[in-house]
Amino acid sequence: MEIVLNDDDGEHPIPNELRPVFDKVAAAFAEGDYRLQCAEIPEVLPLELELAKFIESSVAAYGEELSPLHARVWERSCYSWHSNGCWSAIVDLTTKAEVVSDLAIHAKLRLDPEIRVEIWSVHVP
Repeated sequence: MEIVLNDDDGEHPIPNELRPVFDKVAAAFAEGDYRLQCAEIPEVLPLELELAKFIESSVAAYGEELSPLHARVWERSCYSWHSNGCWSAIVDLTTKAEVVSDLAIHAKLRLDPEIRVEIWSVHVP
């Protein structure tokens, strides 16, 4: 997958090419697959059990059931460059009650040389 990411100080919309990756992640989370074991998403690094448990507990604490991403999440979701050689992405999640919730996927993006997505949290920023 060919993706161009900006490496300036600004926040940028999630590229169209990356949106299906986050769509698959959100759909897996909505199905309760917090380790992404059933989802085939080669761009996403495997999630450790402890992280999956943390994500599950964050979703439970938020108190709303997750749903697949609604198109409106892309209006607020963004990425930005960090000096540590990667980009940070925040993708808002959709719940049964909210098309754009405050609960969000937090991930690092790396070009190595292909895009690699490392999810490090799900929480309310």
